[in-house]
Amino acid sequence: MQDIENLIKKYALQNAVFFRGKADPKSVIGKVLGKCPECRGRVPEITEIINTVVASVNSMNIESQRKALEEIDPSMLVREKKGRRCDLPDLDGVDKKVIMRIAPGPSGPLHIGHTRVSILNDEYVKRYKGTLVCRFEDTNPEKIEPDAYDMISEDIEWLGVKVHRNIIQSDRFEIYYDYTKRLIEMGYGYVCTCNADH
Repeated sequence: MQDIENLIKKYALQNAVFFRGKADPKSVIGKVLGKCPECRGRVPEITEIINTVVASVNSMNIESQRKALEEIDPSMLVREKKGRRCDLPDLDGVDKKVIMRIAPGPSGPLHIGHTRVSILNDEYVKRYKGTLVCRFEDTNPEKIEPDAYDMISEDIEWLGVKVHRNIIQSDRFEIYYDYTKRLIEMGYGYVCTCNADH
């Protein structure tokens, strides 16, 4: 029982030192149970001891807490640096160059969603030595802001993203028309005559 009390005191002191002299019993119990998993069957009993120890530690001033922790375990005065690494996963089935695209609508400057996709796609293009295409989705004329084409290109450049080719969708209507016509002739496309209200 003495060992568990010492462990509790150590974590209570550390928590207090790191958080302006006030230890939090919930944080202490998390640390204690992580270090001593066999105590999980005795949580009510352990919680009672933690509450008593934390109250005692919190009655001390921060200098006394620091000194007490230094006597018990000076290494606990140093915060652990939790490095978080988030690597992009590999693309399944890719063993050669990729072609990635971003498709902003030129209705204003680049928004946060396209910013995120631009950076992610640029990372994959670098990894696989591929090509990044920016396709301006401008087939809805009412929403187009003429200056947005330049604004978006400038924003992408500012992000450090390299676009290899720009495509303006409205310049390709004849291509889309030709493919649509062929699909209809082959029986794979049709005109929907459904009532929009149903």
